[in-house]
Amino acid sequence: MMRGRAVMLGAAVLAFSGGAMAGDRLAQMRERGFLTCGVEADRPGFAVRADGVWSGLDVDVCRAVAAVVFGDAAAADIIELDPAERFTHLQRGEIDLLARNTVWTLGRDAELGLTVPAPAFVDRPALVSAAAQAVDVDGQTVCLAGAGWPSDRLLVLWAADGWTVSALQEETPESALAGLADGECGVAALPASAVAGLSDGLGAFHVTYLDAPVWPLGPAIRQDDPELADIVRWTLHALVAAETLNVGQSEATAAAADTASATAGLEALLTAGRPTGVMLGVGETWATDALAAVGHYGEIYDRHFGAGVAQPVPRGPNAAADLGGLLLVPGFY
Repeated sequence: MMRGRAVMLGAAVLAFSGGAMAGDRLAQMRERGFLTCGVEADRPGFAVRADGVWSGLDVDVCRAVAAVVFGDAAAADIIELDPAERFTHLQRGEIDLLARNTVWTLGRDAELGLTVPAPAFVDRPALVSAAAQAVDVDGQTVCLAGAGWPSDRLLVLWAADGWTVSALQEETPESALAGLADGECGVAALPASAVAGLSDGLGAFHVTYLDAPVWPLGPAIRQDDPELADIVRWTLHALVAAETLNVGQSEATAAAADTASATAGLEALLTAGRPTGVMLGVGETWATDALAAVGHYGEIYDRHFGAGVAQPVPRGPNAAADLGGLLLVPGFY
């Protein structure tokens, strides 16, 4: 059973990681035998705990990285964090990986000493209205849902189009929908990533997804953990690349049944024939292990944002560039 807990992080965890020197993270993880992975609970699509079992895209990132490092997805210790303190826990070394999807910004990268190795989700605006067709916001009052997403860029784009929009700032997506229902605004604007958790409140409203602006969300680690950064980065790239090659969870599970086949499956995925596991400091079946644990990116997305949820969110930018999205796959050589 996969680990999972909500904890008061402190001395017990610091004994493992607080005094970490650069480059020691993997050694500490292996000595302790598991990955500590922070998430924000009750974020539908990303991290939800039901009957003691965690699920979501962020949780699958934790599982995939644990599978790469330990060959065992159950070696992910899922830790529920207060969103306001999530960066502090990571900066102090109290967790190995902050899987809670975070907007990738210059300030967080340069000022907080954190690194987002690669995007795990590309967000975009969703407009909610009573209209059954594409929304015209010109002349409308728009309820903007919460902070933490670049709603200001959306307003700039509308101004550039010559539209007059009155913005009414709301605290949460739920309060933005309430403003729409109460007639305070004609349109509610919120991140597309929030839609999966709002199925009960959407009712008869219509959702329109915009192509711009887009912004990347991803897991974060400390900048002095470069080896772990490489592992997280290439784990995410492998999950995306696998979908383009139709290598999913069932194929990876079958390949992992024996070592020779697993290695061959890895070579087929990476199309390079080079010792990528050695380069990353993990086993040579690392990509096969990750895929057997969580499936390729398309399978993960479908579980948490697609056909598997009450209010599906179209893939849009969350597909490999080869498949019409914005997720790039570098070369595995």
